[in-house]
Amino acid sequence: MTAAVKDRLQRMDEYDFEYFVADIWGRVGWDCEVSQASADAGIDVVATKSNPYNRKELIQAKRYGPNTTVGGRDIREYASLKQQESNVDSVAVVTTNSFTRQANDVAEKMNVKLVNGDDLASMVEELGAENLMAQYDIDTPEEPQPTTNEESTLTHESTVSSAESDDGLLAKAVRARDWHSTLLTTTGLAFATLLVSMLLDGTTAGLLGAVGSAVETAFGILFIIVAVALYLDIRYVRRHSSWNPTAWLYLVGLFFFYITVPVYLYRRRGAI
Repeated sequence: MTAAVKDRLQRMDEYDFEYFVADIWGRVGWDCEVSQASADAGIDVVATKSNPYNRKELIQAKRYGPNTTVGGRDIREYASLKQQESNVDSVAVVTTNSFTRQANDVAEKMNVKLVNGDDLASMVEELGAENLMAQYDIDTPEEPQPTTNEESTLTHESTVSSAESDDGLLAKAVRARDWHSTLLTTTGLAFATLLVSMLLDGTTAGLLGAVGSAVETAFGILFIIVAVALYLDIRYVRRHSSWNPTAWLYLVGLFFFYITVPVYLYRRRGAI
């Protein structure tokens, strides 16, 4: 039973998971507030309790799949959350998978509470909170259906069309590895168009003027594509690593000659 609950938690949306953790802590007497993503500085949930005495706990909620763990470096980062709020008594890290041995050692030294996927699933069962999970959209894996040879052939022939007809646009939007490549390509093109625009600056007449106008338009379009690719790749990184980049900060940096793009790509390389 615990394994089934854990599996469902690992398929929960990462933002829904923050609210789910807040609801679970609420079941054991905490008053919880979920941080807004746009203002999130690393704190996912702020939990307070006044009985039997005033207490305040900061919670970092990481919804990970079965192949991603929380490491020691992450725990050191989360331990610093105490500096962001006043009167903080403890910091807790809750994940749907597990912690590395180093993470456990660092947590013990820095007094950070750890709740892994098995612990959380046990809490759900002990609190009888399975019904709470039903309030959140959780992806259900499709079970393979037996097919005849004829059906198998038809399925093979329709692979391309079904990929676009079922949820093609949505799938492309969340397939962030593709967006990572797009981010690299469009950033390079944007710098190239910016350079051409600077060379043609002040030229308004004739063919060169028309080229300059077209280059400026292309730069504007590329800027939008870079911003979208960066945002979607940030969502991918949040889902598949322990790094939690602040989206708005990197997006604002695009207005300053894309200064945050190389910084983001460097940190991304170390996270994934």
